[in-house]
Amino acid sequence: MCSYISKLSASTGKKNTKTSIVTQLSLLFLTLAVVNLIVTWVFSGANQMRLISEKANLSGSTVAFEIIRRVSPLFAPGQLKRQKPDIAHIVPRLQVSAADARMLVPAFALVSNEFEVLGNYPENAQFQLTAEISQNILKAVQLRDLSGQAYFVRPDLKDYSIELYIPLTNTGARDLVFISRVRVDSIADDLKSLVRLVVATIILMLVIQVAIGFLIYRILIKPIRDVSAAAVALGGGEFATVALPKRQRDEILLLVESFNEMSQELKQKDATIRNQIDELQEKNDVLDFELEIAERIQQSIMPDADRLNEINASLEYVPLNRVSGDYYDFVRLANGSVALIIADASGHGVPAAFLTILMKVFFSDLVHQHHDAGQLIREINRQISRYLESTGFYLTAFVVLVEPSGRAQYCNCGHPSPLKLSATGDIAELGGESDVIGLTAESDNYSATEIQFNPGDKLILFTDGLTELRNAEGEFLPAAEMHDLLRQKSMLSALEIRTAITQLARGFQQNAKASDDFTLAVVSIDDLFLHERHATPEALPAQGESREAVVARLLRQIIDINDAPSYHALLANVYLRLGEADLARSTVQNALSRFATSEALARLSRKVGLVK
Repeated sequence: MCSYISKLSASTGKKNTKTSIVTQLSLLFLTLAVVNLIVTWVFSGANQMRLISEKANLSGSTVAFEIIRRVSPLFAPGQLKRQKPDIAHIVPRLQVSAADARMLVPAFALVSNEFEVLGNYPENAQFQLTAEISQNILKAVQLRDLSGQAYFVRPDLKDYSIELYIPLTNTGARDLVFISRVRVDSIADDLKSLVRLVVATIILMLVIQVAIGFLIYRILIKPIRDVSAAAVALGGGEFATVALPKRQRDEILLLVESFNEMSQELKQKDATIRNQIDELQEKNDVLDFELEIAERIQQSIMPDADRLNEINASLEYVPLNRVSGDYYDFVRLANGSVALIIADASGHGVPAAFLTILMKVFFSDLVHQHHDAGQLIREINRQISRYLESTGFYLTAFVVLVEPSGRAQYCNCGHPSPLKLSATGDIAELGGESDVIGLTAESDNYSATEIQFNPGDKLILFTDGLTELRNAEGEFLPAAEMHDLLRQKSMLSALEIRTAITQLARGFQQNAKASDDFTLAVVSIDDLFLHERHATPEALPAQGESREAVVARLLRQIIDINDAPSYHALLANVYLRLGEADLARSTVQNALSRFATSEALARLSRKVGLVK
């Protein structure tokens, strides 16, 4: 059985056999084999050894009786009074016959119960009186005295011989004991027979165990292993079945039948799930296609890089999903003003993207009809609410109309307050209390607030993807940190400020997952009207005023405000409007030597011919 179990264990290919039923049965049968051998030896071998010992005792008794018969007359009480016998008297009596000088025993010795060796035969043989022999002498005397046993025989199966201890006298004082060792050849034959019997028994037991093991393998192990292998294949996606055991109507058959039923049910369910996955994949492909179209449509309504370059705006736009609920745009109006808008639709995904498209449509149309920011938003709300009333969707928005002079008006409809950053680092929040857009067409709470932009000012627009940005601990980005950053970067370009804010936000967020669309736009007010601003009457010569006087007046105004790259750019544009190309070129060169290259200076460098 052990060999079969070993083959089964090797065929499984499993490294961990601690819980293997094959291993457990192997150990069980090995233990059973050892127990059987022990039981066989105890009940069969030990009994055979006892029989061999008894047979040796019988042989020894025969020899002992013959010795007693021949020697005892020499030690009769009357004989002992006439003559004290010695070895010389005993030897002739132990010869086989008068014609045959062979001895009944090959050697013997006479020893007293006081352990005195009185003689031994043959004389040249060395006789050693050991402690074991002394104990056997006393035992022979005690057996004679207590139970009347005339001799004591001790078999020595290892030497195939017996030791004879025969008390010859019974004087009560000093007794003589005849000691001899006689080889019994039948002991060797009996032991050989015993060994052959034990080997045959072991072989028979092993054959029986192997046969039983083979039956257990066929009846129990093989079906279980087949089910186990089929289960492994089932785990790998192969819906295998197990052959039903023949002529077997027990729990194993029930196990195999149950497994086959389960495998077929799983196969059917797998086919159903695969079909459903294929259907879902088809629907997902359609949805991806629709999302791609929605993404392209939404991208088309957002200002591209070329349009942003018209006002030198820097934009960071990161949708949470493929489509976004954030919207940013600008429109140049017929009166020379620029309208800027940033909006954020409630929710995410396609519904929010749909709202941004609605905002794009109505803003692009109505901004040319209404030059008041409050009236513009009021009309946008009336139009959009027709689609959103009772849906729960809405938009927050910030709209600002900036005139070439820097005068502006804005309307904030629940949107995170944009920031007005001056060149000196002053920050103003452009908040408001107007209603959000789209909840109801009856809403009339939309009012415009007037502000004044100065040269060097920046307008920073963003959605709640920035203000509600969280880190891994769930903390919001502190507004104070962003304000401190803006004060430090107030002299930089729109691109540099936008990059600094983005780095601050991402550094704060680290590995935390974004939860909303992220839109950030930084607009340099100087660049909104890079051409138009200096065409105003303020920059042209007054009646009777020389060009030199105009330049001097503008220079004094610029120096009084601040000495910054944007003002050098403004002055260079004034020179260009006055036709003083050389003065414009020298002003740009001076600014480039003193300040980092801004987008406005780079554009002017190309315009005045410093670079191509």
